[in-house]
Amino acid sequence: MRFCSLAPMMTMLFVLSVGVSEARADGPKSEPTLKAQELGPRIFDRIHAVPKKRLLKKMRVELSGHIAGSLNDSYYHHFSAGGELTFYPIESLGIGLSGEYFIDSLERTSLELVRRGYLATPATYASPVWAAAMTLYWLPIDGKFSLFDSLIGYFDIYGGLGGGVVATDADAFRPAVTVSLGQHFVVADFLTVRVELRDLLYFDEHQFLSETRSSVRNQVMLRIGFGLFIPPSFEYRSL
Repeated sequence: MRFCSLAPMMTMLFVLSVGVSEARADGPKSEPTLKAQELGPRIFDRIHAVPKKRLLKKMRVELSGHIAGSLNDSYYHHFSAGGELTFYPIESLGIGLSGEYFIDSLERTSLELVRRGYLATPATYASPVWAAAMTLYWLPIDGKFSLFDSLIGYFDIYGGLGGGVVATDADAFRPAVTVSLGQHFVVADFLTVRVELRDLLYFDEHQFLSETRSSVRNQVMLRIGFGLFIPPSFEYRSL
């Protein structure tokens, strides 16, 4: 009899506990949903899809121009301007023909200090007038960067090795070797900004105390210019 009287009471307690547990389970679900709806427009709108490569070079020609200044000459500043025509048979390899005219050579203050203090006897070198070279370029690195979570920029890093000739103001033509390291910064499908360090090495003769001596000269030039690709457009091809 006692069991029969307690059965209804136990049934009511079980029903109440089930209802309370369902209410607790349903309560917290609405809060994360509201937070996701509020924070979604602020956070997820900054996530960009992975874009395609901005500039393709394969089977295109780059026409570039630059101005340059020397970095390593202790006694003179050398300034030049030039251009280059580069053909890319594949995406990571280019063959370029370049020409450069040396505009002027300005004396550094260090040369005047040597002359006034009789600290040393500076040698007399023939200044370069123009140079021409053929260069083989290798482009192993392509990359991208983000600015302020709204702009994606593209670049590549390349190295070059070439050979050519240098003409000096002593009416001499000297064989030369060029070593370069640079970057393209992509502006449009047909336009890039180009920054390059190029070392021009060549054999030359100079005068020292009325004696003619031979030496290897190297001009490390910082080039800044642009690159214009022809044709100006290209098509992506699916694999």
